[in-house]
Amino acid sequence: MGGGGSKTAPEGETTEDELPKETENDKKDPHNKPLDVGKDFGGPCKKRKCTDVLCTLLLAFAWFCMTVVGLACIPGSPIEGSLGLQKGNPYKLINGIDYKDRVCGIDSDVKDRLKLYYLPTGSGVCIKKCPEKQNSEQFHCTDDAQEKLDKISTEKALGWEVALVAKGYEMVKLCNTDPECNDPVSMRRCKCCAPVYPTSDVMNYCISEQAKDLAAAAGTQAVAANLPCPAADVPASGATPAPSPLCGAALAAESQERDYTEKMYADMMVSWGYVFGFGFFGAIFVGFVYTFILRIPGVLALVVWGIIVAVGVFWLALAGMCYQTSQAWADDEDRDKDQINGMMYLAYFCAALCALWACTICCLRKRIALAIGITKEAAKCIATMPIIIVFPVLQVLALIIFVIPWFIYCLFLASSGEMETVKGARQMVYDETTFKAGWYMVFVYFWSSEFIIALGQIILALAVSTWYFTRDKGKIGNSTVIWSFKQGAWYHWGTAAFGSLIIAIIKTIRAMIKYIQKKCKNLKNPVAKKIAMAVLCCIDCCMWCIEKCMKFINKNAYIQTAIFGYHFCKAAKCAFFLILRNIARIMALSIVSGFVLLLGKLVITAGATFLCYVCLAYTPVSEELNYIWLPLVFTAIIAFYVAAMFNEVWGMAMSTILQCFCADEEIYKGDKDAMYAGSDLKATVSNSNKGKFAKKSKVAAAPAEDEGDAVI
Repeated sequence: MGGGGSKTAPEGETTEDELPKETENDKKDPHNKPLDVGKDFGGPCKKRKCTDVLCTLLLAFAWFCMTVVGLACIPGSPIEGSLGLQKGNPYKLINGIDYKDRVCGIDSDVKDRLKLYYLPTGSGVCIKKCPEKQNSEQFHCTDDAQEKLDKISTEKALGWEVALVAKGYEMVKLCNTDPECNDPVSMRRCKCCAPVYPTSDVMNYCISEQAKDLAAAAGTQAVAANLPCPAADVPASGATPAPSPLCGAALAAESQERDYTEKMYADMMVSWGYVFGFGFFGAIFVGFVYTFILRIPGVLALVVWGIIVAVGVFWLALAGMCYQTSQAWADDEDRDKDQINGMMYLAYFCAALCALWACTICCLRKRIALAIGITKEAAKCIATMPIIIVFPVLQVLALIIFVIPWFIYCLFLASSGEMETVKGARQMVYDETTFKAGWYMVFVYFWSSEFIIALGQIILALAVSTWYFTRDKGKIGNSTVIWSFKQGAWYHWGTAAFGSLIIAIIKTIRAMIKYIQKKCKNLKNPVAKKIAMAVLCCIDCCMWCIEKCMKFINKNAYIQTAIFGYHFCKAAKCAFFLILRNIARIMALSIVSGFVLLLGKLVITAGATFLCYVCLAYTPVSEELNYIWLPLVFTAIIAFYVAAMFNEVWGMAMSTILQCFCADEEIYKGDKDAMYAGSDLKATVSNSNKGKFAKKSKVAAAPAEDEGDAVI
């Protein structure tokens, strides 16, 4: 049996790693029996069947319903306005709001005026077309001010053109002096005008050409900073040489017209290739170097045990410092007895934590040795199949493919309600049908995103388990990942949909709780408000715990599916009891993997950033930069997310190898000659499992021929 349960040790053998003896009820419990998959077990199931087909159909039907809901809100679609849903208009959410809280192109008063033109007050007026040229004799005004100008132009009195321009500039001045133009309450009565200035139409907003020129200037100077300085003309004899024009690094560093933002923009234009190259590919390179270093004998054990000892020393040192402080305060007349005792109790508390940590490590010392071996095996697995690292990129692309239509549907659905504008802010009012459709779209997003993650976990587990249960590792390579992708995506789509459905339901419930919490903030009764917020907070915390537990069970169920081809319920059941039988190993792996993955994230991020710094600081490109720190910050951000992607794969590989090892040990009853485990893991079997089995299994070692290995 695995590391959880135990059996009576034979006479003459030690029981130093024994757990409490099994009772008769434990022996009769069918879930407490080791795995039994036959003597000819040769790795992940080869003859697979489609699992949880019903959930596959449910997910497809959910996507179909999402499409129907979205099309019902899109004008011009075959089913527009059906299902009790109103036609949406994204311009409600995009178009500008004028000084009277009217949405340009939407409200009846400004139906034919789609563009928003800004006034000196900062508010705007709706116009038909954004002006492209400057005209100081024409104005765009508020309604009241426009009536005055229209009256002058209609009467056409003597000198009316001059009077029109004069009146227009008089009301331009009123924009800053009229109190009604500065008060949001009286803004509707504001008489304000703005002369026609050149603008660009950006999503129905008339943006000043001046702002556009500033952005263009930054880009032009960034390009100029990359150009070499022209050869200087040789002056004639006795002539004064002409001053050299600013060019290259001089332009980037000395231009008086560029402000701080423009310089940063120029730096990013110059260094974007370095930022992306080192942030992505450099981080992947550092990640593989990190895994190679950990595979060196003794390095990983030194790192893990060093960190474990450092944690204990930290708590012990903190306890000693608190104790010394309490002794010093005892001689200080300004300190009372409560302060001295409080510091003394803090010292006791830290010492107790140190003792608890030491006891935990002592109890888990052999499991930690096993976890170190599993971590090294995971590093070997990733090195054998390097393409597996970029697999999360495919998941991101799949999520983008789903999000694009989902976002379009949500945009039309969100704009199908009745809109109210209050002080320039939009507020949508929805009927019950639209409200329910919105929650359905949220649920579909949760289900689909979790489905993509789940399917990726199954594929990764299938690749790693195939690597583990193959004796000749030379057969394993990037093609194994491709084979695993085909097998997992074809046969276990439904299992991923089943597990992700559970998580999606939990997440939707949590989202509803958050929504109710937001509504409860508007309660007028303070007592009822506090009680409601406290109860909802407790419920949300419980749901968060349930979500974390289900994600853990799901991940291990997917590993069972990858190895044995089980459907979700059977896989979850087997994974649950396998975890219970090996709970100490799970705990030890959590400690070790937490250290290793956190250290890996720091090393990958720092390593990629350092490589980028070396290239930027010690190459000619350094002369073209104003602030070298900005590219380094963006490099570190990209490298951090690449490290997270690296850790996701590595963590899944460690979990898979742990389950494979536990299954391997239970199937072959600890006979290390028959097990598929590598030499590092077999060493832990002989050390930590000594005396756990009544006698060695008579099962012969699995054949090393092709038919005994997993098909690739």
